[in-house]
Amino acid sequence: GVNNGTFNGSTGTVRMTGGGASISGSGTHNFSNLTIAATNVTAASSITVAGNLASVAPGTFTQATGGTLTMSGASKSITGTGFIFDNLAIAGSISVPVDVAVAGNLVVNGSINGAGGAVTMTGTTKTISGAGTITFGTLVADGNITTTSSFSISNSLDVSGNLTATAGTVTFSGSSFLNGNANLYNVTLSGTSLQLSSNAVLGIAGSYTVSSGSLNVTASVPNTVNFNGTGAQTIP
Repeated sequence: GVNNGTFNGSTGTVRMTGGGASISGSGTHNFSNLTIAATNVTAASSITVAGNLASVAPGTFTQATGGTLTMSGASKSITGTGFIFDNLAIAGSISVPVDVAVAGNLVVNGSINGAGGAVTMTGTTKTISGAGTITFGTLVADGNITTTSSFSISNSLDVSGNLTATAGTVTFSGSSFLNGNANLYNVTLSGTSLQLSSNAVLGIAGSYTVSSGSLNVTASVPNTVNFNGTGAQTIP
């Protein structure tokens, strides 16, 4: 659909069913619930979803470069498969128990709960930002990602690109794993364990705190914990 004016979805559901369907136009795109039920649905515009965002087989959704999808509702969700966002903004309280890809920036000023799913960030020179509550099941950094935000990991942090935190705290809250090289600022263990995989490097530029659980560096060797801050650091 092409919208050059203002579209308000009220409380209804828009269901995209035609193969190769698109959301475009220079207008304001305000959806309530949006369901993707066709392959290769694209969005060339920035859109807001106040309700739930879902895909049903064989639905897939890809957002064009420069666009932002904003989830603004309270106690809403992203479900299904085949979501590739450019910029994803979380202004409400959103659960994401599925795998999604973000090619641009992730901005969270509300709350996102990704337990059970994986957020894969693929872009170059992109950021995780915002003062909201960020909970990942798995965070995959395939691109070049920087952050000053705090977030938690309940499953795994997988870094095949670059992940650098210059502020904030990363909390490992479950039986967690680190794969790859992550340069973090403050690190807190508050779950059962954090296991470093073979050749993993955990960089800590700020403080390291264990409120519960243990750091496992012996199950898969070699690996490195690198206290790399510019000032004095305490090694517990």
